[in-house]
Amino acid sequence: MNRDEALTETAMEVSPQQWGEDSTIHYREFEYGWNEYQQRRTELINEPDDADAPEWARWKAQDADGCWYWHVGKPVASGLAWIRGEKPYKLDFAEYGKTPVGHDWRTTLREVKPEPNREMCGDGYPCDDTPCSECPNQPDNFEAEFDAKMLDQRLKEAMDATNPKHYRKGDVECIDALKAATVGKTGIEAVCVANAIKYLWRYEEKNGVEDVEKALWYLNRLHDELHD
Repeated sequence: MNRDEALTETAMEVSPQQWGEDSTIHYREFEYGWNEYQQRRTELINEPDDADAPEWARWKAQDADGCWYWHVGKPVASGLAWIRGEKPYKLDFAEYGKTPVGHDWRTTLREVKPEPNREMCGDGYPCDDTPCSECPNQPDNFEAEFDAKMLDQRLKEAMDATNPKHYRKGDVECIDALKAATVGKTGIEAVCVANAIKYLWRYEEKNGVEDVEKALWYLNRLHDELHD
């Protein structure tokens, strides 16, 4: 083990409380300065810089596995992670880090300091594509744009309810593909072709192997029908 590797091991396995702020630290056959030891711990914990935060982020915190996350609403520590606390709910991965001995991840919650020129809504959160109704930075046509976005959202929700996404591949609807594939076919042949395609179409996003087995059943039935 070289000196740098031993320093990392020291920072991970020896808490600051064990050493105190001595001028030097002895570990294995190496000697380290206190500042050197503390710097390595900081590097291992790897707290993300506020400058790298998404515009919507208000908080950052480290989970027990060492990973840091950005949060918009103030989270609460539960079990081995920070979970939903205050609304609104949103989080995103920030950085990989570690939790050296003596470092308590439950104390890592920090408020993200917004950039000086970042515009803030009336609710205290950063402006985004759909600012709140009281946002001092809202455009003149805010209400019209907001109504249009809400209508689009409702239409999307209605479409998902009646035509789930596992029946859509890009711009192609499963129903259209089935219609094209069964042109000129009737009876059991049309049924087998349509069902085999349907189950293969959706298997990745719905029932996995179970749907593949159903598709195979219809293909075998089609095979038997064509050879009778």
